[in-house]
Amino acid sequence: MDNSTARFGTGGISWWQRLSSFRLAKLAILLLVLIMVIGGSYMWYTARTNAKKQKESAYSNVIKEFGAQTHDGNYDKALKGLQSAIGQAQTKEQKVELYGYLASAAMNAGDGVKALHYYDIRHGLDPNTAKQDGLPLGSYYHRLGNKEEALKQYKMALAYYSSLPQDSFNTGNNIVLDLQSKIEILEAQ
Repeated sequence: MDNSTARFGTGGISWWQRLSSFRLAKLAILLLVLIMVIGGSYMWYTARTNAKKQKESAYSNVIKEFGAQTHDGNYDKALKGLQSAIGQAQTKEQKVELYGYLASAAMNAGDGVKALHYYDIRHGLDPNTAKQDGLPLGSYYHRLGNKEEALKQYKMALAYYSSLPQDSFNTGNNIVLDLQSKIEILEAQ
């Protein structure tokens, strides 16, 4: 019997073999822990991503359903449905879109005060939207007889729509010409 087996009393297994098997056990445990950590992180990430997608798709469904109703003329129903989506909008872009639909539905339902409130929220989230919202806001102020505010809104909208590429949605000469005509009429009064 050599010294290595006598000292550890392993009956023929050398100290090097014992050390190697101990290292393998530690390595196996370490790999198992790494797999559990990585796997757990992946499962957490997947669950979180799926939950977020479900919220986004619920929001998207509300926007599709009730946003379309703002175009179909069912403004009261659209307004109620869109209001239910306020808590579902997660991103800034979704909130900007939602408040635009809400403002449009409220304006078309005849509730200008509520529409102005929604436009204020929208413009607070994204000040650039104030330019494109100048057309409906100008029309609203024009109906109220507030010539100065109507002119201000129409001019802001004219600058916005004139700056868009000619092939862009809504920039055909129709909107630009319509805004120019509205401005000329108001300035002539």
